[in-house]
Amino acid sequence: MFARIRRPLGSFATANNKTWWLRRKVMSRLERRQLAVAWQEFYEHLPGEQLINEAFDHRHGTETAEEVPLVETGVSAEDAIHGNGYYRPVWEHAFHAALAALKIDFEGFTFVDIGSGKGKILMMAAAYSFARIVGVEYSPALHAIAQRNLSIFRSPNQRCTDLRSVHANACDYQLPSGPLVCLIFNALDPGTLKKFVRNVEDDLVSRDVAAFLLYCNLRHITEMDDGLDGVRSLQLLAHSSKLVVLGNPAARRQWRERARSRR
Repeated sequence: MFARIRRPLGSFATANNKTWWLRRKVMSRLERRQLAVAWQEFYEHLPGEQLINEAFDHRHGTETAEEVPLVETGVSAEDAIHGNGYYRPVWEHAFHAALAALKIDFEGFTFVDIGSGKGKILMMAAAYSFARIVGVEYSPALHAIAQRNLSIFRSPNQRCTDLRSVHANACDYQLPSGPLVCLIFNALDPGTLKKFVRNVEDDLVSRDVAAFLLYCNLRHITEMDDGLDGVRSLQLLAHSSKLVVLGNPAARRQWRERARSRR
């Protein structure tokens, strides 16, 4: 009984944005219904999005569109659970919407995709003015495909040419220094997401340059469950049904300056 009380109180006490925490808990029943609707919409849009994914590969000679269970890519069944079980290419409009939500100039920023799979996000990110782009992928087979894709990828809209895939466990990976946009597109289960954020939070908050951490989902952010509940020092800058934006103090200052400039 006391344990059931202590756990939510402890989660609330450490929550960075308590209004958001309370909303998630109070609205959880409604959001479960919303998630059911989101899954229905996801399956309705999946065939059309698959055609868009295949068109991307046709244009660039790459191989990103085919879904594959992680256990077929050199990942153990136990570890596949922590990566939500499947590789699935991101939907293009969802990726661009996530970056558009920041409304910042990406010049000088490093972009990191956690759970980068076959590298499609890395190639789409090349259309932005990032200084460099890095994908972190645990599956050896997906990493190998990403390396092949990046070696042949060319686009007339390409603004960044420093693209690389790193074969690593996200929870062991040291994020690059300097200004940063780090994206997690539903690539981690809630427990692994929590561990990853805990590992990088102190590093990000100590930087004197902006560092943004984005969690995105094709269906609904409630799929991350309590994956971000333990965030201590990063600030919640924005959220929607499919996106959460966190930032360090420098990112928060940049976010406020952007808001003032738009008034």
